[in-house]
Amino acid sequence: MWKKLVSSNDLIVQETENDGLNIRIEARNNPEGWNIIKRYYQTDSEEHSYIEDYFKPNLEEVKEVLHHIQHELLTKMQIKKIKDLKRNFDIGITRVYHEGNVEKWLFTIHSAKRPQRATPLNEDGTIVIKYGQDIELDIMTKEKFRHFEEELIDLINEKLGLTVNEDKDIIHNFYYYFDNTSYTTKQKKHVIPAVLIK
Repeated sequence: MWKKLVSSNDLIVQETENDGLNIRIEARNNPEGWNIIKRYYQTDSEEHSYIEDYFKPNLEEVKEVLHHIQHELLTKMQIKKIKDLKRNFDIGITRVYHEGNVEKWLFTIHSAKRPQRATPLNEDGTIVIKYGQDIELDIMTKEKFRHFEEELIDLINEKLGLTVNEDKDIIHNFYYYFDNTSYTTKQKKHVIPAVLIK
């Protein structure tokens, strides 16, 4: 159950507990828009402290984000896994095509402690790059990697050599999808051969 601690025109603060963690959401209005911070913490330990931050331009969008992030609560184990992967975050990247001013790449995410094996690419995301006045990257990845957005930007820029481009702005557009697999439980029909009885 979320407790409202502050609710004013320029500040919203809410707090709850989950899995032995205190979770506080603060949304602050400033001239550019709203900064939203979701902080996990324990008063006696830093081990499971973790921060997520968001930015939205207006109050309507802030309300949507607040509703969404109130229902998505990480556990201690999930925070530990995220922190472990962030310390050793790496990606493997393969170009699919390059045509004119558009490139498409596939990438996989793994720990640098466990380099990727030479197996067929089982992608975790896609990058489409459009070169024009600016360089625009559409990065599509699984929802479970939302916590690694900054690391992804840094590694993609580094691996594609986009860090040294001073003439053009580099724009990163992120899109997330859920990795669903569908299957049927309906049994196949078995045809029983007709037996001739004399």
